[in-house]
Amino acid sequence: MKKLMSLLKAISDPTRFKLLKLLQHRTSCVCELTAAIGLAQPTVSRHLKQMEEAGLVVSERKAGQWIIYSLAVPSCKEVEGILQLVSTWQEDSREIVALRGKLDQIAQLKSLKKEFGVEEKEVGSRMVSDETPPAGQAGKPVSVSLTGAPERHHGV
Repeated sequence: MKKLMSLLKAISDPTRFKLLKLLQHRTSCVCELTAAIGLAQPTVSRHLKQMEEAGLVVSERKAGQWIIYSLAVPSCKEVEGILQLVSTWQEDSREIVALRGKLDQIAQLKSLKKEFGVEEKEVGSRMVSDETPPAGQAGKPVSVSLTGAPERHHGV
């Protein structure tokens, strides 16, 4: 009974439900999920941790600080049942469809950066690129949000 209550609690929060729907769509790092959902990284990490404790998602540390999340392989009937139900709920919801589209755009941007050799590191919910700034901007680091909006850091 305790396991079932933990599972139901894990999916009862709207943010956790959205995260499950995104992970149903694709395996993602915390920074991608943070950018797609629009919440602070510690908040998203806390929700993911609760779902991991309930057995709904699994995490894998990759390349230093990057943590990749995916749906768990069901360890019991209850987890399997919940994941099957979640996979059918809200499939055509405008909000879920929009979040999935945003997650795809974020992943595409990361892929393009990797293809063109732009090194980046995760700083909170932002990816900071170690690329050469345009002429006249030397010494001013460029930070690109995962939604693609460049920002110049002034005063650095």
